Amino acid sequence: MGERAIICVGNRSRSDDGIGPLIAEELLSRNLDVPVHFSNGEPGELLDLWRGLDRAVMVDAVLTGRSEPGTVQVLRAGDEPLPVISHASSHGIGLAESIELARSLRALPADVRLVGIEAESLEPGSELTPAVRAAIPDAIEQILTEAGDA
Repeated sequence: MGERAIICVGNRSRSDDGIGPLIAEELLSRNLDVPVHFSNGEPGELLDLWRGLDRAVMVDAVLTGRSEPGTVQVLRAGDEPLPVISHASSHGIGLAESIELARSLRALPADVRLVGIEAESLEPGSELTPAVRAAIPDAIEQILTEAGDA
C-alpha cells in the first residue's frame, strides 16, 4: 500500500462539526501505523496534507438531508466529484470544493475517501448532538477500514 493518511476536518465551536477534532484525538491516542492529521479545512492546508499521498481518508461532518443524524457514510472522490454534501467552512469553501480545486490542480491523491457523519447541527456551540456523539465508535471502525489499518 502506498502513502496514506487520515485527515479529520472540523471546528470545535460549531456543534457537530467538532466530530473531526474529537475523532482525531481518539485516533492519535491509538498510535496507528497510518498518520492522523487535524485540519480546519482551509484549502491550502489540505493541499499540503495531500501532497505525496496515494490514499487520503477524510473525516468530516456532512449535511445531506438524506440520512438521519449520526449516519456514517463513505464516499469516494478519486474518480468523480463528491455530491456537494460538505458544508462551507469558516473560510467560505467546503471540503467538496477543496477536493475539486485539488483535482483541477492535479494535486488530488488517486484515492480519496470521505467518511462523513451526518450532522444535526452546525450552529455555534461546543457540544455534539447525542446522535452524532453516539456515531463515534462506528465512524472510527469505518475510518480504520478505509485506511487499511483495521
